[in-house]
Amino acid sequence: MRNRPHEPQPPVGSSAWDTARLAAQIALEDPDLCSDLRRTAKQAIELAKRLEGVLGRFAVLEARFEHTIRKVETTTGQVVEEELFAQLTERLGVAQVRPALEMLQEAHPDTDNVTI
Repeated sequence: MRNRPHEPQPPVGSSAWDTARLAAQIALEDPDLCSDLRRTAKQAIELAKRLEGVLGRFAVLEARFEHTIRKVETTTGQVVEEELFAQLTERLGVAQVRPALEMLQEAHPDTDNVTI
């Protein structure tokens, strides 16, 4: 494993040196592992940040939607039946959000669903 030209060599015996040595040993066993892991970790972090914003907006819109349904019920004097509500949430894609989030939960790295 080569250091980049602008990076000074870590002193032998330092934690940076030990880390570099371990990375080199891993590279001997699996040459692409560290770079693949670094790239994938960066992607996961970027996606999580974007998803956090989208989910925050979704929560606000979902609450607004439910509030507006209640206003419609008050204005019209008619109760929106569960089946009609479910059909509309299905049509708008709202019903698919929680199952999609459950897929993310199952893909979480702390779950025991990974085999090598």
